[in-house]
Amino acid sequence: MHISKQEAIGIEFKKGTGCVHCDNTGYSGRTGIFEMLEVRQDIRKLIFEGANQDIIREHAINHGMVSLHESAIDKMKKGITTIQEVIKLTVSD
Repeated sequence: MHISKQEAIGIEFKKGTGCVHCDNTGYSGRTGIFEMLEVRQDIRKLIFEGANQDIIREHAINHGMVSLHESAIDKMKKGITTIQEVIKLTVSD
């Protein structure tokens, strides 16, 4: 999932300023960013047939699985995390 210029309009990108309580990081607390693969019958069949992880992942995403990157972007859009954290945590996704 990539954000187009049109999609970026209206998103309020956050950046923490830092303080003594957060050791000047600008972050407070923790939140999870998750990617979860539900092993349904179709996924089980792919595994049984010996499909590699790329095929299984592509199939899962095409059938509704939310990728780690998409999950992070959603939290960024909601102001829960920053673009810097999205890039840092999902660079290989």
